[in-house]
Amino acid sequence: MPYLNTVIKEALRLFAPLSASEPRSSPVDTVIDDYNIPRGTVCSMAPYSLHRNGSVFPEPLKWKPERWLGGGKDKAEMEKWFWAFSSGARMCIGVHLATAEMALVPSLYRLYGSRIRPGSAYSARKNFEV
Repeated sequence: MPYLNTVIKEALRLFAPLSASEPRSSPVDTVIDDYNIPRGTVCSMAPYSLHRNGSVFPEPLKWKPERWLGGGKDKAEMEKWFWAFSSGARMCIGVHLATAEMALVPSLYRLYGSRIRPGSAYSARKNFEV
């Protein structure tokens, strides 16, 4: 299932369930990348932006599950920037259930499969996003 895990990770990178920004306020004065952030300042980030950082994810708009294979510092850096379910105290409490379900459905299809009922109409849209 290692490749299935990479497919799930890449799908979450490109289409994170956490679509909006996640505001946080700084409890103390701090400096980030030479920017002074006064205490109480509200900062936010969005997975959409984080997951499309070309210096962390080469060819960020391309579907490349293989980017998650292997190890090393590149994978560690991608894991650090991966934020599909937020992080910390406000992290999605359903992350493990969602991950298990994403692995379960393809496993069931591998065992049983499905097909379109004869005579029924079927249509699909490319790049459907919510």
